[in-house]
Amino acid sequence: NPVIIAGFGRFGVVMGRFLIANGMKATILDNNPDNIQVLGKFGFKVYYGDASRSDLMASAGADEAKVLVVAVDNKQQSLKIIDLAQRKYPHLKILVRAMDMDHTYELIKRNVHGFERDTFESSLSLGIEALTHLGYKPYQAHRLAQTFRKHNRRVIRELFQHHLTDEKKYRSEAKKYASELEELLKTEKEDSSGYDLDCSWDVSSRREEIQKLQQDGIK
Repeated sequence: NPVIIAGFGRFGVVMGRFLIANGMKATILDNNPDNIQVLGKFGFKVYYGDASRSDLMASAGADEAKVLVVAVDNKQQSLKIIDLAQRKYPHLKILVRAMDMDHTYELIKRNVHGFERDTFESSLSLGIEALTHLGYKPYQAHRLAQTFRKHNRRVIRELFQHHLTDEKKYRSEAKKYASELEELLKTEKEDSSGYDLDCSWDVSSRREEIQKLQQDGIK
């Protein structure tokens, strides 16, 4: 299969379902026997054991796979899997579930192809919904979230250089970037007051509008 997913817990299962629903076949590696039993019943190709084991990775078809998703919930195991893959299967594109900032910095050191912090996107998504309940239009809330997301990704890499070498500099830079973010979001809100395109962007609103027109006999 073109995709190997190491760890099929709360994070891996969502990503796996998304890929499989899009026609991407995936091989799953998991050391939770309960998961293995359930996944087998649903027809998944599953290998039981520690994905940092060289023999297990070979059995899963790492030689011919294209993408390795490391979604385990243990930082040290995650890094061991990555180190093995980079050493023995350098052709693999490695995408990783990051547990926290320290783990994120370890992933940057290893130059993995992509990573996402465990709860970042779900927290941001709920933050968008909170803004809409506070009076923001959906398009505006999403634009602000996108600004926040881009700033966060840039800052992580810029703070990385101070992470272990200069704690004082790290803290001062973190404060500077926090103030910078507030100014960015303030400017975004001021520049986008009104958001005339909100209705056309909001799919659910457009769907309701079309249904109403059809009910009124307008095609």
